[in-house]
Amino acid sequence: MKKLLLLILLPLLCFSATKEEVLKLFKKRFPKQTISVREFKYKPYYVVEVDGSVFLFDPNNNLVFLRAFSLNKRGDLLKPYREELVRKSLSKVDLTNFIHYTKSPKKGAQRVLLFSDPMCPHCKRAFKFLKGLADNGTVDLYIGFIPVHGNAKQVQGILCSKDPASTYAEIVEGKKVKLTSCSNGTSEFFKQLIWAQKLGFRKVWRGVPAVFFLDKKQMVIGANLRRIAALLGVPYKEPTGGKK
Repeated sequence: MKKLLLLILLPLLCFSATKEEVLKLFKKRFPKQTISVREFKYKPYYVVEVDGSVFLFDPNNNLVFLRAFSLNKRGDLLKPYREELVRKSLSKVDLTNFIHYTKSPKKGAQRVLLFSDPMCPHCKRAFKFLKGLADNGTVDLYIGFIPVHGNAKQVQGILCSKDPASTYAEIVEGKKVKLTSCSNGTSEFFKQLIWAQKLGFRKVWRGVPAVFFLDKKQMVIGANLRRIAALLGVPYKEPTGGKK
């Protein structure tokens, strides 16, 4: 019998609550939150979603767990449920909060959202690859920023520029760009961070680049350009100046 490691050892369980009873319990505890409950692959546990957060619930001991690991399988068993929530959120993304890079997307161009850090070399590599497809209209590219290297002022300066898309492209190319701050840049930056969190930042993924395929409801975390090319259905070609 498969044993489940839930951060701590659990006692032997001898009875189980129903899904309806678990839902009622959580609604009583969190009356203002959106809650859903589903059965987990290992009884008697349940997967509970509370306003976009996923937990494992032990109804016999009223315990909630953020992670679940099997001794026979690698990885967090709750990760697929979190990724499913991210895919559902992709249809709700407000793209007006992001930089629209593609000037003239072709009919049927795939919409792609790239979360980047202007100082991240892997982000630059991913952008160069997507830029080539966006320049010819194959990809309808949108850009958001998560400054994991800590340079939030640079991000705000890009968002404050007259043409943020061109400004970011010039920075990626290594050009010196004079940046200024503005209140609008700060507010736009925070909107992008909020959307990043809605799309699983820190819950499902932590690093950049993070590439979301809005039409296919897929995502690629990291500069896996071959995977990105495969999802877009285009030949892979290493971007100029990129790391091989």
